[in-house]
Amino acid sequence: MGGAPLSGAGDGVRLGSHEAATARGSVEWCMQIENGILEVDKREFIDAFADELEQLMNDHEHIYIGVTMRPDRRAERHDESWSLDWDRMLLVYEAYTPGIAADLERALIDLARDMDDDKVLNVGDGGESAQFQSGHVFLYLLLR
Repeated sequence: MGGAPLSGAGDGVRLGSHEAATARGSVEWCMQIENGILEVDKREFIDAFADELEQLMNDHEHIYIGVTMRPDRRAERHDESWSLDWDRMLLVYEAYTPGIAADLERALIDLARDMDDDKVLNVGDGGESAQFQSGHVFLYLLLR
């Protein structure tokens, strides 16, 4: 269910730089944002993404699952607020409503916890921030 190109996000594109951060008047951040959006129906997403999630969890020490309307801004906030240095943000689904995003976030957190609860750094069950979103919302993973 991809759609319009992401502002500044693409395959292997590093968003953020000292120059861009300075121009925005914000702190420097260098998290890579990758567009890995699966173009499948919401009812098929979890099954379609399960094998990739398992591989990502095998390849990384920690994972965090979230939703956002603005991946670039959210990546910057994660860089500012976590004591961990995240390797990248992987966008995995574009939902057309916050409700869909919340449902998929909860389902993906459940699946990840079933695979290896120790690696999942989400505190809640998911969907908590979706109520504050509107329009298209991206489901993402932070990987370290």
